[in-house]
Amino acid sequence: MIRGLVAGAAAGLIPGLHPNNLAYFFTSSSDVAALITAYSFFSLVPSLLFSLPSSEFSSLAASSKRSLKTAVASAFFSLLLSLALSPLALWLLPLLSSSLSPFIFPFLLTASLLLIFKEKRPFYAFLIFSLAGLLGFLSFRLSEPFLPLFGGMFLFSSGLKAEDDGILHKKALLLSLLGVPLALFSMLIPGFGSPAQLSAFASVFIPLNSPAFFALSSSIALSQSVFSFAAYEALGKARVGAVAIAKPQFSQEAALSMLFSGSLSALLLLLLPKINLSSLRLFSLLYVVLFSFLFDGWMGLLVFALAAALGGLCVGLGVRRIQLLGALMLPTLWYLVAISI
Repeated sequence: MIRGLVAGAAAGLIPGLHPNNLAYFFTSSSDVAALITAYSFFSLVPSLLFSLPSSEFSSLAASSKRSLKTAVASAFFSLLLSLALSPLALWLLPLLSSSLSPFIFPFLLTASLLLIFKEKRPFYAFLIFSLAGLLGFLSFRLSEPFLPLFGGMFLFSSGLKAEDDGILHKKALLLSLLGVPLALFSMLIPGFGSPAQLSAFASVFIPLNSPAFFALSSSIALSQSVFSFAAYEALGKARVGAVAIAKPQFSQEAALSMLFSGSLSALLLLLLPKINLSSLRLFSLLYVVLFSFLFDGWMGLLVFALAAALGGLCVGLGVRRIQLLGALMLPTLWYLVAISI
């Protein structure tokens, strides 16, 4: 359990080190449960740089400690609620899986169109969404596609523009409760499971400022950690890679391990000193560039450069960076069309 917690903390704090790679070294369900739970908590620190719907880096950086506390509280409450609802999830997931399958493609297509036409400049949003999708097709040829892709799209452009959106942390914490049902729903929709995607979809219907978006994403991430065990138990499918690799059982021991790992991780994060996001961003940027080259050579750097250009284009055109998730959505839609033919 402790080994899983330490490994999850390291994976959460170090960009490029993923729990999927570490899951091969663990065989017990309790270790895997501790691994993915600790990862979901500690990844909140670098997520301060990645999980924003637009270029609101300075407004969030100005209160980074408070934003992190809000996200940690949101994640911890969601963990408790998800664990309490896990028996219901085990019963509900098989029922919903068969009935929702025919509607996956129209749902994803509708969600994509809603994201685009929600923008004040839908033509530019469509342009960014489409270019991001093309870049997504290119990046999936890499051995580590997400490191240069999202590092360039979100990390590089996060300091280009500052907006003050009026941070309301109490409201953000309340909105985060939406993360639990959204995470359960994501177990049934392939390609639409990232916390950022689901938060973006929610933002179509509910106005979300930066802390609310961050807190909701945190809630979804922790809830998915729990429900991925339930999905593997009930459907034989895991939406979290570490669970698919280790194939753990969703036992009482695993649930207690999640509770212990989550409690200790939350406590450690709340005790962190104030985070200097400018220094963290510079370190992370150098890290992403270096390891993009080490993993995929010049092609990795090319994807990073193109992704950074797209992120900067979003800022220049006044389009929310959430449109960059076309890098996931378009390949997923194409895949669903291909398997239906």
